[in-house]
Amino acid sequence: MSTFKSHSNAAAGGDAARSSAADMLSESVNRQATVNIDQAQESMKESFYNFANEQDLILDGAIRSRIDQALKSGRYRAIMPMYRDMAAVHTVKYMIEALGNPRNVTIVNGGSPEDEVAKVVSSLGAEVLSVGDLRAMIPTEAFYELLNWNEKDKTGKVKIPVGKGMSIFWLHLYDEVVRQGRKDTITIQIDSDITNVGMAADKYNPLYYLALPFVLDPDKKYAHAKVSSPGRNNESMMATRNALGALEDAGVALAGTYARFSQRLKWMLTGEFAYGNRGVIRNMPHSSGYGAETIMALHLALLAAKGKGDTAQVATRIPRLDAPNTYIKEYVMYDQLSYLMFALTIKPGARPGALKTMAQLDKLRIADVKEINSRMARREYFTVIGEDAGPCQVVSTVNDRIIPSIAELVRAKYIDEAVVDRLKSQRGGKK
Repeated sequence: MSTFKSHSNAAAGGDAARSSAADMLSESVNRQATVNIDQAQESMKESFYNFANEQDLILDGAIRSRIDQALKSGRYRAIMPMYRDMAAVHTVKYMIEALGNPRNVTIVNGGSPEDEVAKVVSSLGAEVLSVGDLRAMIPTEAFYELLNWNEKDKTGKVKIPVGKGMSIFWLHLYDEVVRQGRKDTITIQIDSDITNVGMAADKYNPLYYLALPFVLDPDKKYAHAKVSSPGRNNESMMATRNALGALEDAGVALAGTYARFSQRLKWMLTGEFAYGNRGVIRNMPHSSGYGAETIMALHLALLAAKGKGDTAQVATRIPRLDAPNTYIKEYVMYDQLSYLMFALTIKPGARPGALKTMAQLDKLRIADVKEINSRMARREYFTVIGEDAGPCQVVSTVNDRIIPSIAELVRAKYIDEAVVDRLKSQRGGKK
């Protein structure tokens, strides 16, 4: 049985109200983890946290009031990666309104601090961190060796590894070694390109959706919460499931654990999720690119299998609107995610080509990560047949790299303490 459940004990305030709210929700879904994808799709509303008798709980006045109070308590924090996207300004305004304090909103900017968008966001009072400044926390040469990174531009200069996964990693590292805030902080991550985010009833409201399980189930130690849209399948995650299923059929240990988890939770790469505490982030490996959410999902599957974590996936009545992926971008996702899956199936230390077991992400040491990244170093070239009458194209992509957990980086002394002291000094007394 999966230890990940969609729990339904809710409260609208007081014992009587709590009982009434609990009655609104269906009993905890505790199906076998081997439920197949078609069955999961047919029972979406039963297996998602939020809906009760077709009612959206965040529209209930008493429950919404409790969520609003919790978000403004100082325990919740919103983070967002950004790169020269003016749409991010609207999202930042929404996050500040929901949390009631711009100091609880942190933006990690992948562009220049002088970018117009970064200046506007900073003027709103949100904290804006530059990836360029955060990268100094780990010496470049040591970090590139760890990633097995030698990608060069046309001039022969080594490119700086960039992307959403990298930006979030640097922010999490900064939080752990520089900010060092409350251990019980609930950190909510939001994408910058959502076009319909907002507090109104007809808007996509991820902060309220993600706070819901933490507010209604305060005694349950959720490691994670995830916004998911019933009926939506992200094609790249479906490709990952297929790869995991194939590995399970081949008898690869742990592949079944991961595959059952992904089927059970209908994992979507929507970009909005919450971490229940700093410990989850500190002990989780990262990925440099499109594999970031997949690595997170695999890590949570291990927590579930070991009884060390629980999650809630929260259904949203309002669809999430963002810029659609192009055909080629989806194709690149398939390729990167499938290659990542197979790179993780050779146990560190095993003979080359031996399918032994999926890498146990919570046990990866520096040497293990280096070995895995040695398999990821080559570029991928593949031909894409364009849609309709479009021409064939040859696409080249850089494979994702695995980044060790922050706990492992600290243990192995990869952090430049002088840089950390400088960043702490720049923060002053900020929390």
